[in-house]
Amino acid sequence: NFLAGKKTDLESLYAEENLTREDKMREVAFLRLRTTEGILLDEFHKVFGVEFDDVFSQAVKRNIDNGLLERKKRTLRLTRSGLDLANKVIEDFL
Repeated sequence: NFLAGKKTDLESLYAEENLTREDKMREVAFLRLRTTEGILLDEFHKVFGVEFDDVFSQAVKRNIDNGLLERKKRTLRLTRSGLDLANKVIEDFL
């Protein structure tokens, strides 16, 4: 046990974070855009009860117009160009 013999405040090792609904939506966008599958729009609607585009319309439009995001059926994902600029795209959703 790596803590054996050490005086440690275990509460400082683990922190629980309470996210707002908006924070959770941003987190889904951030995490899902980092996957090859992208954002599953039906799943987002099922979880949050709103359309992804209604929440992030400006970021979606700007990045599609710039060729960094693409819509495939009910998914939204980074294009090849978007993969190179993933951090910049994701920043728009935060």
